[in-house]
Amino acid sequence: MAGMTRPLVAPCLAYCAGALIQEQTDGDPRIAAAALGVALVGWMSCYSGRQWFVPCAFLPLGALLWFGSVAPWRDDDLRGLTDPESELVTLRARLLEPPSIRVDGSPDSPRVRTRVVSRVEAIRRGHRWVPAAGDVLLTVPDALPAAFYRTRRVEVSGVLHPPPSARAPGLFDARAFYADQGIWRMLEADRLVDWQLVEEPGNSPPWSEGFLPWARRRLAAGLPDDESARLLAAMALGWKTPLTGAVDDAFMQSGTLHVFAISGLHIALVAGLLVGVLSLVRAPRSVAGLITIPCVWAYIAATGWQASAIRSGIMTSVIALGWTLTRPSDLLNSLAAAALLILLLDPGQLFQAGFLLSFVAVAGLGLWVPGIQQALLRLLLPAADPMLPESLQPRWRRWIEGPLRALCLSLATGLAAGVATLPLVWHFFHVVSPVGVLANLLVVPLSSLALAAEFGSLTAGSLWPWLGEVFNASAWLWMKLMVEFSRVAAGLPGGHYWVAAPPWPWWGLWYAGCLAASLGRWDSIRRRVVGLAGVAAGCAWMAWQVFRGQPLSRWTVLDPSGALWIEGGSSRRELLVDAGSPGEAGMVVVPFVHARGVGHLEAILLSRSDRRHAGGLPVVLEAFQPGTLFVSAGWKARFGPERLGTNWSGRIQALAAPGMVAGLELLHPESNLIESVASDAAVAVMGNAGGVRIAWLGDLAAEGQRRLAARLTGDHPADPGVDVLIASVPPRGPMLSEALLGALRPRALVIVSEPHPSPRMIPPETWQRLKRRGIPVLRTDRHGTVTIEVSAGEVRMRSQRGFVRTLAVRGDDAPLR
Repeated sequence: MAGMTRPLVAPCLAYCAGALIQEQTDGDPRIAAAALGVALVGWMSCYSGRQWFVPCAFLPLGALLWFGSVAPWRDDDLRGLTDPESELVTLRARLLEPPSIRVDGSPDSPRVRTRVVSRVEAIRRGHRWVPAAGDVLLTVPDALPAAFYRTRRVEVSGVLHPPPSARAPGLFDARAFYADQGIWRMLEADRLVDWQLVEEPGNSPPWSEGFLPWARRRLAAGLPDDESARLLAAMALGWKTPLTGAVDDAFMQSGTLHVFAISGLHIALVAGLLVGVLSLVRAPRSVAGLITIPCVWAYIAATGWQASAIRSGIMTSVIALGWTLTRPSDLLNSLAAAALLILLLDPGQLFQAGFLLSFVAVAGLGLWVPGIQQALLRLLLPAADPMLPESLQPRWRRWIEGPLRALCLSLATGLAAGVATLPLVWHFFHVVSPVGVLANLLVVPLSSLALAAEFGSLTAGSLWPWLGEVFNASAWLWMKLMVEFSRVAAGLPGGHYWVAAPPWPWWGLWYAGCLAASLGRWDSIRRRVVGLAGVAAGCAWMAWQVFRGQPLSRWTVLDPSGALWIEGGSSRRELLVDAGSPGEAGMVVVPFVHARGVGHLEAILLSRSDRRHAGGLPVVLEAFQPGTLFVSAGWKARFGPERLGTNWSGRIQALAAPGMVAGLELLHPESNLIESVASDAAVAVMGNAGGVRIAWLGDLAAEGQRRLAARLTGDHPADPGVDVLIASVPPRGPMLSEALLGALRPRALVIVSEPHPSPRMIPPETWQRLKRRGIPVLRTDRHGTVTIEVSAGEVRMRSQRGFVRTLAVRGDDAPLR
């Protein structure tokens, strides 16, 4: 046992010491001494045969790292010098990376935004500069000039605040993402004039700053300015600007988006080309490894030191170093050494999706590819006669065995990586692509051809421009085929499925089964029976864990769009109410519904036809292709093909109360309502789940409120009222009149409102009136997205910012908390 653990103990102890000396502690000598002490004791315990002490040594390490991540270690930490919410400041900082430009929006009205991580040196207080420390994400809604490059010192004025948290459950949480990288603040500047360069004598740009523009021009020579030409620079140089939402979606849904990250594929191709050239001149393997390492790191530096490239470079360097030292190679041992080296440099990468996906995928390749490849070969190719020499084997077998072996290797690689990373992809991206295994069989070879042609253009194009254009034309062709094939694969029925993030028991069961399948021996019937019984018991336990906490119904009010998402209830199906504005539909509504594991909707309901409620309707229809669009009877004529887009083939159904729609009771509008004001005809519905009544009024205006209150009072005078009432601030007129509140008698309120100075903020007089009534209120401008979960015995209202209210079901004497 000691002989097996000793090769891994030294890197582990190096990580223990190095991680504490890193930026988490800012070089505190006391912490450094403690780290070295832990390392020394751990090292001695290993060689004395007490390996159990090594895990114990990691316990104080984890506690210190956690404390260092949540509490400032230095007096000049920026978190202690500024307001924790937001503050208008001027910072002096040094740029740590090349500025990253992202273009969003439609082609007619693109939105350009630049982001760059910087290290703060000082903060202005009055007329003097105060020393400050910390990493900050700087943003500006424009493209920075070329003079702002990595290592430049800048002075930037803007609003300093924490990165935004997730707008709704399951969406991207920028605050947690940047916190894992040690970035706790971001500064948003309004204009380019808020950015000033600090002159430094002798400061010259890094060579990569000149290489990247030259390389982009070289790769575009002789090509049309189209999507495929721009994507070539994205793949070879890691240039993210051409990766628009449409391109991202096609490659992500087909499981091939990884080809655009400077990752193992790119680094392996660079190393493979170098080794191939060196093998032609009969260079020894040790010399090939010695030359490969600096060339790989030169490529990483040229592409801007991207995190994925650094990870792949370290992994390649570890393997190449084994060649140089003429040591036997072991993929898993090299992988562990590379992981420890990366965590030594940046402990926060342990919680990043890229790190986990990279190393888990490579571990799956090392564990399962040989076995899967042999199983596929046995399935597709009959076993050869072991008594016949290879020269006497049938000719057809000799012809087909090589290509078939390569095909099985590609399939085995895709299957092993897919099985290993399935829970991670499920958790981070909410999509599973069964077609990805087959799509990568074609996309990965095409990307290798395109990359090889691009490297040929960069090396030969500067000497012979005509030859560079020939290489560019070849790369353009392969990229065109990649794009078209990825779009076809993404559109195949069953090619991809949207899934909700799995609970933690699912993770544990999956990886426990993977380890058991990798390390165990299943050659006996008894072990197979025990294994199958264990899998069945684990699946049953996982299903119980998943379904025991499922609510009867879930209503989610999205902020800031105001759209409503309904799951469960009497109809036991999903319904989306409103689509939000064009920007909110693409950034909040569609990603949230996908994160809930839904890729197709039977119906969508629109409460109003204005831009705020229906502006993003084409985006939503394109994403979910519903069969029916429910609208108010007075608005049906407003929805033409130009409003709905050309790819939707459903039907529009007009609504008029009383009636039912998707299992909900339609409260408003009436069929005879004359639409004098658009918001007077806003659709209002009510659902019932487990005896809990939840009403949605939208932004019903004064006349609509009066009509609804009169009808409810006349038709149901003894109605017990609703438990939760959801309403929006109407564009004009009073909100939630006393007559309507008296008719509905809500026990709790959820109000969709916007912060000051928006016209859709809650009027002060309305807020005071609601407070006098004593009705508990959750506001989206203060609490963010609100989720209402109905379960047996209670109604739980949770906001995205941590506010919780619990409402007992009627008939239960439990109070409101």
